Amino acid sequence: MERAKKLVAGPAGPEAEVEDIKLRHEQALGRMKNNQVVVNGLQRELAAAKGRRLVYMEEAVDLELPEILPASLDLVPQLAGLQAAIVVQRRRLQELELVQEQYLLRAPYAGRVSTLPAPQGQALMAGEPVAILVDPKPREIMVYLPDTSPGTVDVGDSFEVSRVIHGLPGANEVFKVQAAVQIQVPNVQQIPARLWKNPQMPEYGKAYVVGPVTELNLVPGERVYLEPLN
Repeated sequence: MERAKKLVAGPAGPEAEVEDIKLRHEQALGRMKNNQVVVNGLQRELAAAKGRRLVYMEEAVDLELPEILPASLDLVPQLAGLQAAIVVQRRRLQELELVQEQYLLRAPYAGRVSTLPAPQGQALMAGEPVAILVDPKPREIMVYLPDTSPGTVDVGDSFEVSRVIHGLPGANEVFKVQAAVQIQVPNVQQIPARLWKNPQMPEYGKAYVVGPVTELNLVPGERVYLEPLN
């Protein structure tokens, strides 16, 4: 500063300009040295921070870190309140899932829905059927014997059950299995309309459950042929 005062007070001229340039050069060198000292200090701090980060990452391998870190410590109380609200809502969802489980109907076995006895919106009493399931591969078949047919059928009677797959003329495939009457329905009932000889005249008879016929790979509703073996 003393030299700078002398330059300001002295006469202007080439020598004074040279001195001024030298002064500014020395000042720039001084600032560069100071900046280098600052840079060296920052590099040491950066190296120390990297070392602390490595140690922290090694110690925090087994920790469950939050997905979103707070940008400021002032947000921690607010986040704690939100996290508590989330916990409450999760418990509420669990309660609703338990209530829903009580109204959930599960099929007793794998199958296909054939009919829905009640239309949508109709109230049902406890024990009333909601849906009729059929096995994709029926194990038994329902056989109807018109009341006008001669002879009788009893439980245990054996039959040859034939499934015919129609193809080209003379190329039909026939599959046969032996089965027996498993159940006899005691009451006379109306035979399904699709089995009537005359679509205009209802027929009545007894129903029998015959099986097993799993090997035939029948489709629900498919018609078969029976021949008594006794």
